[in-house]
Amino acid sequence: MNFDLGDVLSRSWEISWKNKGLWVFGFVLSLLSFLLLPLMLAPIFADILMSQQMDETILLILWLSGFMLFMLVLYPVGAWLNAALTLGVLRSEDGKEKLSFLELTRESYPFFWRYLGTMTLFVGGMLFVSILFGIVITFIAVVTFGVGMLCMMPLSFLQYPFMLIWYVCMEQSLTAIVADNMNVMDAVKQSWQLFKKNIWTFILAGLVLYFGVSMLSSVVMMPFMFPFFFLPFALESAEFGRIVLVITGLCMVLFVPIFSFFQGGVMTLMRSGWVLTYLRLTRPASDQPEPQPATS
Repeated sequence: MNFDLGDVLSRSWEISWKNKGLWVFGFVLSLLSFLLLPLMLAPIFADILMSQQMDETILLILWLSGFMLFMLVLYPVGAWLNAALTLGVLRSEDGKEKLSFLELTRESYPFFWRYLGTMTLFVGGMLFVSILFGIVITFIAVVTFGVGMLCMMPLSFLQYPFMLIWYVCMEQSLTAIVADNMNVMDAVKQSWQLFKKNIWTFILAGLVLYFGVSMLSSVVMMPFMFPFFFLPFALESAEFGRIVLVITGLCMVLFVPIFSFFQGGVMTLMRSGWVLTYLRLTRPASDQPEPQPATS
């Protein structure tokens, strides 16, 4: 089967540009993710709280509890929003132009638990492998007094192709759940079969859709991150620190919605790319819709 990555990218751009309403899913998810920032900054201000005779153990328990509770809420919400976005891309590819946020969110509910289960399976598997690899490295380092760790360093580079395979299979599994109404295990098997038959296609698509788009978006958003570089210096100086903290706070108020809006577009573009890749590799050419001319 002929696969044209250029066609997939151009069509992905067309879908994401013509259906800016789909950006809302990424916008909401990114906005919710920024609520994690106060929790991440809490350890920096721990010394201030410690000066008020607060127990260090209590602070640690409160921080871990808040972090876990936030992730328990954000993770399923993220799965739901991603499932709705996938459904929106599929509807757009079928020629439907009016895509309501509430409608897509409601109609994506039948896929929610399978979508969440697939994400949990892949993320949990990656976490298990990472922990196991860390335990092996630590054991070898202790037994060989650190010498074996140097020998194991080249093996650490194998994690990058492994992570690319993991990411590709996860994206294709998630698409299969919505596009073909599969269960979790069937979707995983489908993604692995597709990957084995189209290894170089997926490697190229992964490099472009993930690393390429991510690097491009990072370069575009880098100027907005500049005020945050002064935050460590602000914590070391009283007078200078107050000024920098105020400026950083104001920049954050402006930066968060701008970044979230931009991230919504990037997320829609990447999701469109993976959905179209799946469709191009699983549907005969006669079953695929004709490309629609771009309109302003």
